[in-house]
Amino acid sequence: MNVHVQSVGFDLTESLATFAREKAYINLGRFGEIIRKVEIKLVDTNGPKGGEAMRCRIIIRQDNQPDIVVQETRDDLYGAISLGLQRAKQTVSRRKALVYPKNRRLLNSMKQTASTIE
Repeated sequence: MNVHVQSVGFDLTESLATFAREKAYINLGRFGEIIRKVEIKLVDTNGPKGGEAMRCRIIIRQDNQPDIVVQETRDDLYGAISLGLQRAKQTVSRRKALVYPKNRRLLNSMKQTASTIE
């Protein structure tokens, strides 16, 4: 799983980039076999006028599946990253359950048994 962190409107510190990467691996690492790339884009929504709102946009790219996009806006950028990645984990988990059912082996063995009976 490749994690890319970038910022728009402010300088990305190494500690913030490291925090985002570590949170991505903690929340999404178990889905490494289906996730090709995680892009974390951090944006200062107020721009040069100041203010507190910061946005974290997470794009999860998978092979042969549509991208998953999660966006979270908070006053605290660390909170936006944490909450956004938690929501991303839930979304990936739901998508995996739909695309890769747990009982796929059972279904395949039942299909093989049915085809041998016919």
